[in-house]
Amino acid sequence: MFLLEKFFGVLCMPMPILSVLFIIGLSMLWFTKRQVMAKLTLTLTTLLLVFTSSGSMSSAALAWFENLYPPA
Repeated sequence: MFLLEKFFGVLCMPMPILSVLFIIGLSMLWFTKRQVMAKLTLTLTTLLLVFTSSGSMSSAALAWFENLYPPA
């Protein structure tokens, strides 16, 4: 049970989710006829990875949470 909790806990983080989406996009590009859908998936995954990795995005998300709850 502990291992399942750790496994699903790791999968809920942004980087593993984006990695899985990237692998899905690559496999669609190589093994299916849906080239447009594969390119769209890879493009969106790359953009999401860039935006979530940048400091400005994390600062904006943190500022939103800080403004949501006033200090005690």
